[in-house]
Amino acid sequence: MAAEFVEADKATRRKLVAFVGVLALLILLERLTAPDPALPGTDPHRALKQMSDRLLLATLVAAPFALACSVYFVRLAIKIRRSGQWPPPGVRVAVRTQIRRGRRATEMWIATLVMAGISLVMCLVILFAWYVVSHLMSESFVPSAHGSFHLTEKYVLATTVEQIPPGVMADLSARMKHDPRLANPGERFNRTDVVDPRYPMRRLVLAGLGARSWFVTYEHGGRGYHRHLVVYAQRDGRPMLAYAGTFGSEAATLEELRQLVRNRQITEGEEF
Repeated sequence: MAAEFVEADKATRRKLVAFVGVLALLILLERLTAPDPALPGTDPHRALKQMSDRLLLATLVAAPFALACSVYFVRLAIKIRRSGQWPPPGVRVAVRTQIRRGRRATEMWIATLVMAGISLVMCLVILFAWYVVSHLMSESFVPSAHGSFHLTEKYVLATTVEQIPPGVMADLSARMKHDPRLANPGERFNRTDVVDPRYPMRRLVLAGLGARSWFVTYEHGGRGYHRHLVVYAQRDGRPMLAYAGTFGSEAATLEELRQLVRNRQITEGEEF
């Protein structure tokens, strides 16, 4: 019996070539825009952010495509099984293909069904990877002094309370018990336990405004004078408390604060 063939469809071939071209272009763009491989070691938070952004783009492209492939393969497998041949009637092919029936057709619909399962698993894996990374981003903040938090970001320094973002001051003031006021550097405040209620109990030392975080360090008078370091992570322009700690040193510069953190001389706690 002479072999039967399904002739190639030019439109289908053009679509296949176009698809391969687009896929190659996406892969090339992915490589050209790959982040610096040394970034995770120098700035882990920024590296995680870049990974999250890239994974989001990949998810928006790859997940729908994988899902569509899964649906297509399922429908194709059903057509092969019902018709008992490969390619099934009405299906266009990009190259001239010999028609297979019997055992070979059974093998083809099983293989097609397996491809559908693989595509579905790929879709789920992509979505889960995006979920995990986005969850890490939402839960992560500037790590604590007992971790990798070293105030490594570049900060624009602020030396007055008025220069601190209002959202940061509003949150910080709400956490200050009894007296939410914060004096500017050089202004009078209650340094000792001899308290004059006309003056605040706390005085700003230094603040820093960064692209991803803000920090505020200030003096706290009363019985047992000490200083605080409070760090806020920036989430969509809104402050989120990331770290709070106290120390006894009179560190007053960014480099001195970084040194305290590196030496683990700041006691982490929820005191403000």
